[in-house]
Amino acid sequence: MRDELLLFARQLGWYHCVPEKEKMSRSEKLLERNHALELTLPPVQLEYLVHLFYEVGLCEQGFNGAVRLSWSEVTAWLLATGRKLNHWEVTTLIDMSNEYVRERNSTEGFRPIPYGDVKVDRSEEH
Repeated sequence: MRDELLLFARQLGWYHCVPEKEKMSRSEKLLERNHALELTLPPVQLEYLVHLFYEVGLCEQGFNGAVRLSWSEVTAWLLATGRKLNHWEVTTLIDMSNEYVRERNSTEGFRPIPYGDVKVDRSEEH
C-alpha cells in the first residue's frame, strides 16, 4: 500500500514538472495537444492519505524551487488542524513529498512517466 502512495506522488510530480526550455508542465503540454485526454494516476487503497497529502501541501518552497515537506511543517499542520496521525502516516506523507519533489525537479527533456518499484532515498533528510 505504501508503494502505491509513493508511486502516486512520483507520477504527480512528473505531471507537474516543467522540463528544461519549456514554459508549461508536462500535464499542461499533454492537455494542450489533446483536450479530451484524461490524465490518470495509479489507484491507491489508502485514498485518505492522498487527500491529506494535498491538504498539507505537496512540498515546500526552497531557494531553488520545490523541496520536500519538513517534519516541522507537517507538525505545524497537524497542530493547526487538530489532526491525529500515527508515525507511519506522517512518515509516508513526508516520503510522498520527497518522491513528488524528486520527479518535479527532474527537468531533463524526455523522461518517461515513472512506473514500478519505488526506492525511497532518505539520504537527503536532515
